[in-house]
Amino acid sequence: KIYDGKFSFNKGDRGGFIYNLRICKIYGGSFESNYSAIGGGTIYTSNTETAITYIGANTGTNTVFFNSNKSRSVGGALYGGAKGTVVIYGDTEFTGNFSQKSHGGAIYACGVLLISNADFKDSSAKNGGAIYCEGSNCTITNSKFYDNVQDNPSTNYCGGGAIYLIDSNANIQNCEFINIIVHLFMQRLFILRNIKNIINKLKIGKNIKLNSVILMIE
Repeated sequence: KIYDGKFSFNKGDRGGFIYNLRICKIYGGSFESNYSAIGGGTIYTSNTETAITYIGANTGTNTVFFNSNKSRSVGGALYGGAKGTVVIYGDTEFTGNFSQKSHGGAIYACGVLLISNADFKDSSAKNGGAIYCEGSNCTITNSKFYDNVQDNPSTNYCGGGAIYLIDSNANIQNCEFINIIVHLFMQRLFILRNIKNIINKLKIGKNIKLNSVILMIE
């Protein structure tokens, strides 16, 4: 369990700071400038059913910060394995996280991903500026996405300035999207294919570019 502290400039292949095989609980603290070569700039939740990562407390007393973490591959801050679970309760901020060559500027998940009351700012990736889910059961509620960037201008077969979902079950409710940038030549808002989804009550900022893909869903 982690309640507070600053954890910076750690490096690893799977998880720059934490490789989680069982139960990891983080109630507060700052995770900054950590680096992973394979996945999860800060935390790698392994591909086992026993691996569960809990982040935040939603009590208003402590906040968990993930700032400027980077993965050379997927999940600039967090990686969730296919059988693993990542739960973000609230009081959690992701700022300036980066997937260098792949997907999910802040989070890459292919297992269970539950997010409530989180902020995602200034994260970027080739697909899914903030979040990329593949084969995931994904629920995101009451969260905000600011200035996230999908940055892969070389092809129009990509996207998701804030969120990219593929082959996933998605429930996205009461989320706000502001100034999401997508370097694409398509004018699409939602792309729906091969996914079960419930998406409503979204607040779309006026400064969204017309050719932005807020959600790329395949």
